[in-house]
Amino acid sequence: MLAITGCGGGDAAGGKEKIVVGSKNFNESIILGELMAQLIEAKTDLQVERKLNLGGTLVCFQALKKGDLMYTPIIQEQD
Repeated sequence: MLAITGCGGGDAAGGKEKIVVGSKNFNESIILGELMAQLIEAKTDLQVERKLNLGGTLVCFQALKKGDLMYTPIIQEQD
């Protein structure tokens, strides 16, 4: 299962809103974070800042809570 989490809005940067996309520090998360960033860039006028390969769940969750990240992929295994 793939979930996209997000909170907050973008800041105006040079007239464009900015979204900060992050990821955890493992390959699948980094790839999904990059794909998400590219999709946002291709389909919107938003500017994307990438903060990929940040660390584990706690690091990404704290960054989301502080507003340093707006989106990060969450991968959950199902039994």
